[in-house]
Amino acid sequence: MFKPLLHFINKMQLTPKVFLITFVCFETLILLLGYSYHKHSSSILIQSQMNYARQMVQKSDRYLELNMQNIRSSMISLVNDIRFQNENYKQIEQWMSNNLVYFNPNVRNIHLIADGRVLASTSLHSWDLLDDPFLRDHLSLSKGINQFHWIGPYFSKVSGQTLTIAMAVPLVGPSSGILMADVNLESLYYALLPEDSPRVNGELLLLDRNMVPIYGQEPYIHYDYVSHVFSIRGIQPSVFRKDWMQTEEINSGNNETIIITRHMNDVLNWQLVWIMNTSDLLAPLNSSLRFTWLLALLSLMLSIGLSILISVFISRPIKQIASFIVKVGDGHFNDYLHMDRKDEIGYLALYFNQMTKKIRELIEKLKISEEQKKQSDFKALYAQIKPHFLYNTLNTISMLGRQGDSLKLDQLISSLTSQLHYTLDTSPAPVTLWKELKAVENYIDLMQSRYPGGFECELEIDPLSLDKTLPKFILQPLVENALFHGIIPKKGTGLLFICTTVEEDHWEILIEDDGVGMNRDVLKNLCNQLDNPETIEQTSDHIGIRNVHERFRLMFGQNYYLELISEEGNGTKILIKLPNKI
Repeated sequence: MFKPLLHFINKMQLTPKVFLITFVCFETLILLLGYSYHKHSSSILIQSQMNYARQMVQKSDRYLELNMQNIRSSMISLVNDIRFQNENYKQIEQWMSNNLVYFNPNVRNIHLIADGRVLASTSLHSWDLLDDPFLRDHLSLSKGINQFHWIGPYFSKVSGQTLTIAMAVPLVGPSSGILMADVNLESLYYALLPEDSPRVNGELLLLDRNMVPIYGQEPYIHYDYVSHVFSIRGIQPSVFRKDWMQTEEINSGNNETIIITRHMNDVLNWQLVWIMNTSDLLAPLNSSLRFTWLLALLSLMLSIGLSILISVFISRPIKQIASFIVKVGDGHFNDYLHMDRKDEIGYLALYFNQMTKKIRELIEKLKISEEQKKQSDFKALYAQIKPHFLYNTLNTISMLGRQGDSLKLDQLISSLTSQLHYTLDTSPAPVTLWKELKAVENYIDLMQSRYPGGFECELEIDPLSLDKTLPKFILQPLVENALFHGIIPKKGTGLLFICTTVEEDHWEILIEDDGVGMNRDVLKNLCNQLDNPETIEQTSDHIGIRNVHERFRLMFGQNYYLELISEEGNGTKILIKLPNKI
């Protein structure tokens, strides 16, 4: 996975590479800081809400206990009232109706029952009170005088969803009666909610000892208006049977995480449960999303700006140095790198300029030295030819002198004089092919005089090649080599052929003889000598062709090409290709 990415980065130019790496580093740091801040803030917010939820259910439980104690105290005070003992039930009913609001804010109705009938009640529908079988069954359990009995919660036609507190009381007429107070569960439920509820998000649930819902609201409690039954939604009832005070669960309705906090009430054996949705808890953080996006945009712009600044400040001078190095590598040693900086990059540019200057000076010295060496080598090679040529020519004149042929001798001396005039000029400057051919013709006249009837010479010269330049005294050694190593040893009349052609990008010289040729081993050895002249032992064999090869290389370098083609008994070809322009 990372190899293609690293390969892509390695192929990038320096400026985008520095920009990309710097941008990624800055943006990663900013994102990590933002993520850490959000994570830390979320953790603190949720923890604070959880702590507050524990305090809230404990506070609600204390209020519930005080409320129930207050109701019981109020009922005991009512029983001890003188109006209650005079058995003036109409007066008692009137008094209860007028003072119910002061009795307890969470009590909806108060009833006095005896002998299966309602003696006094604050409800206008008291005749329906004893029609409830659930209430009748539980009233039969209230027999102890001044002992409280809790009935419900249940749905009453008189008081709605209620919890009834019943107490058996003594009466003058009947032997005893039952004083009942119906608690308004809705009023009690909202009274249990914290007064500063905006500080905490969530819903309160009231469960009885059997984990059956007593009261609550959507989305966790559903109330069926037909059956008047509460049911739990989104939470498995088995969760509440476990031993915990605060836990995290998954809402099966929407798969969101919820935090459940509960407290057990010792008076009623109820569970006060507070449920918080973590999404709701984090809503204050999410509400600042626009501001967060603005910060993200600003951080992005800051990262881009800093990345551009760093890439320009660092990569641009490095790129400038790299471009200058390329120019120097192409041979522009006279250029100067201008960089007004006092840091390490500035010192690098300064030292590179100094190095370039030294290289330039060394190259100039090397050029002078190489030119001097080239001239020296050229003269040495040229001097190597002359003794060899004079030796062969003087030997021919000596032979003619002994034969007494004065006419041929005079002709030969004339040709030698022209040849010496051409060869004794020590100037290494190149000459035209026309001059070189004139010198070769004098040499051929000398050789034909020495070996009458020994060979014939044919020339096929392209007129366009006559003005081409080549090293001086270059053809005569090749012709001499063809005569003495090819034609003369053959013992008969041989043929020497000299040809030139001009092509678009080069011109060629062909020197061919029909002499004895060379076998494969001799040809291979000679080619090796030409390819590696520094490794051979200098002998008198083929000295002319080796000398010519060295001089051609000095003048034309790699643009020169020489090819030897020879077969034993079938002569030798020497093909030379030279550039049209040096």
